[in-house]
Amino acid sequence: MKKLTALSNAWFLMIMILMFIGSGFTAKGQSYNNWNCPDAKKLFPPINIKLWANTPAVYGRLPTYQESQNGTSLMYFGNHGMTDARPYDMTLPRLASFHNQYTKTIDTVVVIQVVKTAHDTIAGFRYLTGGNGTHDFRDFHFFSDEEVKETVGY
Repeated sequence: MKKLTALSNAWFLMIMILMFIGSGFTAKGQSYNNWNCPDAKKLFPPINIKLWANTPAVYGRLPTYQESQNGTSLMYFGNHGMTDARPYDMTLPRLASFHNQYTKTIDTVVVIQVVKTAHDTIAGFRYLTGGNGTHDFRDFHFFSDEEVKETVGY
């Protein structure tokens, strides 16, 4: 079982690295960098909405390899040619919403990582119901303090 888990982690990491090494866009200008994994609940369990602000997040720096393996971050860059990858200047975690292209719904999520490259800016997020994804930063609506109070109920 450990061998299978290590293999799964290796494939996950390879996919994430390959997504960020290329230009990030198709010939029609669509981003390659949208990732949706709502069933990844082992490392990304459901989040209690009242405790969303305690969700582990990486900001002000790029994540370590360990953080990409323990559920703290989704994107790891290492020494794989992404010399222009930089953390986006935003305090995290942040409560946000975005239009989920897979389910055609507006989902409330917790953004745990934002990375900017020469080609785009990508946000890594966790679903409140568990699981994770990455999506183009421009497609998120980050909640104001008032919207957070309305959503969380405090």
